[in-house]
Amino acid sequence: MKRSVFVWLLIVATLALGSMPRAAAQDDGLRAVTLSDIAVYTAPSASSELVVELTDNMLVRVLSTDPSGNWLRIEAAGEEGYVEAAQVLILTPALLAPVVTLTPGSASATLYAAPSTSSKQVGAIPPGGTARVLGQRED
Repeated sequence: MKRSVFVWLLIVATLALGSMPRAAAQDDGLRAVTLSDIAVYTAPSASSELVVELTDNMLVRVLSTDPSGNWLRIEAAGEEGYVEAAQVLILTPALLAPVVTLTPGSASATLYAAPSTSSKQVGAIPPGGTARVLGQRED
């Protein structure tokens, strides 16, 4: 349930916010570009160990987000680590992202503002509707 809520949340966020850096990603090759020289850390915290520094306009592969959505786990320069989501621009739409279809005859899927059913409802996908899956959280 948590995963499906997050997937729908991600779809709404992507549609509503375009290429905002907080979009989550999946291991299907979603890419982003650095907006300035940035540091890559071992954990989603600026106080964690530095892995590597990346230059401005560098293409990176986005692997996932941390639970807060403020940090992205990326792969670049032969290294993996975390960068602040605001420091990269996710290149959307992910044309090769998988497409899911809500089964015709089923109930609609509610879209939430956050990955929690107690958060604000922001929309719904009707039965038979389709959406691109752009990612998932690590948890």
